[in-house]
Amino acid sequence: MKKEKLYTLFIVEDGEACTFLLKSKLQKSPEFKIEHYRSGDEVIENLHLNPDMVILDDKLPGMNGIQILQTLKKHFNSIPVIILSTPESSSAFLEYMRDGIYDYLIKEKDSSKLADKLIRRIVKTVKLKEDKDQDIQRIRILMAIVLLILAVVLIFWLVY
Repeated sequence: MKKEKLYTLFIVEDGEACTFLLKSKLQKSPEFKIEHYRSGDEVIENLHLNPDMVILDDKLPGMNGIQILQTLKKHFNSIPVIILSTPESSSAFLEYMRDGIYDYLIKEKDSSKLADKLIRRIVKTVKLKEDKDQDIQRIRILMAIVLLILAVVLIFWLVY
């Protein structure tokens, strides 16, 4: 039986209600190990846990979302980061896009809709990542076969 990969998901959010909702919905999925941080400093201190994806609030105490995103991208260039923003701070959208976010969501009054959107996007990200990992494994196997065939041809050519 194949063991499911456990994905480490960082939630970087200082709002208690949003955090509670996200954690309660995401903990229902056994493929996620959820780590919660309330500030940029906390998340930077825990980068050694190698997150697979990050949900990042735009407005946090200390570092802002863009600073945290830039630090994340220095350590993990291809990490998917989903930004949570209020409608008032949506002007930073272009800067986030330039810095390589995966997705950008505006916080809604109905937080359960937001959580559902996030979960759909995270599951999509996980599936894409799994597909990519499988494709890489297939390419490695094909490369090994090609090298083996080339080695046999070379040996045959040298002997005869």
